[in-house]
Amino acid sequence: LIFMDIKMPEMNGIEATEKAIKLKPGLKILGISMFKDVNQILKMKESGAKGFIQKGGDQEEIRNVMEKILEGEEYFEMEG
Repeated sequence: LIFMDIKMPEMNGIEATEKAIKLKPGLKILGISMFKDVNQILKMKESGAKGFIQKGGDQEEIRNVMEKILEGEEYFEMEG
């Protein structure tokens, strides 16, 4: 499971996710960001990410999301 920040210098997390999945199909990527920009989250999903959470969540929430993704589910935190 890879944690991928949506906003990064040089190449953003959306582009990096697309490239990583092309190189290794089946990779499980969880998008993260300080901000909940719905358009960016949807683009992250379209790029092949399996989920999104906002940075700063508690450890139990992060652990639950990781378990869901590793079990084959998706989780995209859009509200709150």
